[in-house]
Amino acid sequence: MTRVVSFAFVCASITSSLASAGPSFTFHDIRMRNVVSGGINRLRQLPVTLCCTIEQFGDLGTLPFLINGVDSPLLMIIPPGGSAGSAIGINDLGTVAGQYCGVSECESNRHHGFAYRGIEFGGAAFDIIDVPVSSSTAASGVNFSGTIVGAYCTNPNLGVCVLPPDPGPDSSHGFIDAAGVFTTVDFPGASATAINAINDAGDVAGVYAGPGAFHAFVRQQGVFHNIDPPGSLYAEALGINNAGAVVGTYLDSKSQQHGFYYLGGVLTTIDVPSGFSTSLTGINNAGVVVATYSKGTDPFTAEAVVALGVPNP
Repeated sequence: MTRVVSFAFVCASITSSLASAGPSFTFHDIRMRNVVSGGINRLRQLPVTLCCTIEQFGDLGTLPFLINGVDSPLLMIIPPGGSAGSAIGINDLGTVAGQYCGVSECESNRHHGFAYRGIEFGGAAFDIIDVPVSSSTAASGVNFSGTIVGAYCTNPNLGVCVLPPDPGPDSSHGFIDAAGVFTTVDFPGASATAINAINDAGDVAGVYAGPGAFHAFVRQQGVFHNIDPPGSLYAEALGINNAGAVVGTYLDSKSQQHGFYYLGGVLTTIDVPSGFSTSLTGINNAGVVVATYSKGTDPFTAEAVVALGVPNP
């Protein structure tokens, strides 16, 4: 298959206002002990990443799983030859987007994107996603039509495509993969960009490195909008639904982590009541959100917990 890489961007500025009385949610714990959530679909299927111990960070300590419903067991989803990875995005058909690496690749931080399409003909069906010009690729979102989004690197010395803590030139570019045709999407003027989510209209959300900070963004109908909670030190958009609602996480001026919900230029802080740090990682078309939060009061003993948030009437 011929793969095409193109470049396009349009930008508009926007100021986010912090809502004093925005949407609220009732949260219910789903999983505990070192598990990080990704997206959520209409069936409330959840791609999650399991980390072996609190001390182990990075892909050498993580594995991708799928929860096929609130009371279902974990199903490991990793392409053949993979030894570690993460599961991040999911669409309403149950297709999961993520990243993985083999043993030698994990040691050198080389990654591939993947799309898991469920069980076909008695075995798991995977598509491997590598941007042609990349040294490393990570897939993080997928919509109903199967369009994949994520990030890639072109500098082989940088290894895994992540933004923090040092986003130098070519550290990360966003991409859209529509049936094997790749389009690079970079926030204008950014030194690094990653796309984390896409809805059925093709709107995308993610994070970019700007002057002195990392900023959340959404691109709707081809126009970029900056999402910065007032006073935030860091912000990242992690999910978007068909209504254009964006969810994510940010650090306030005291480095406390919060979740956020953004719609129509209005941003609302969302925190799980029993946690001391919250990240909203996904939202489905019914407005149900999924969060990862730290449960407890001591950051050294707190457990990472996945919770579902149902909108209050």
